[in-house]
Amino acid sequence: MKTKSLLMGIVAGSAIIGGLTLLTTPKAGKEMRVTCRENIQKVRNGLDQLTYDSKKASLQLKQTIQVGKETFSTVGEEIKGSIDDWKTDVEPSLVQLKEDIEALQQSVNQTKKIT
Repeated sequence: MKTKSLLMGIVAGSAIIGGLTLLTTPKAGKEMRVTCRENIQKVRNGLDQLTYDSKKASLQLKQTIQVGKETFSTVGEEIKGSIDDWKTDVEPSLVQLKEDIEALQQSVNQTKKIT
């Protein structure tokens, strides 16, 4: 008896829900299918555009990384050259300063000996 009541409840509930669905649907079945197809096509187009944009962004990122590597390499070489040039330019001054310091030190030592 319980099984029969359960089945009757399921059938009655399904019939009521089906009827309410048909009565409250804003469009006819054919119109609804067309709307669903259009929405599916819009989603597909959106996914295709997303895929295209992602690939394009990935390519641009790879190009940017390559240009960055080349630029940093060039800048590094230029900085190294500038430092080498600076060392070459400063070397005579350093030698002169060392000579002046030694001469000054000798002067101080001679002054100490005299006094």
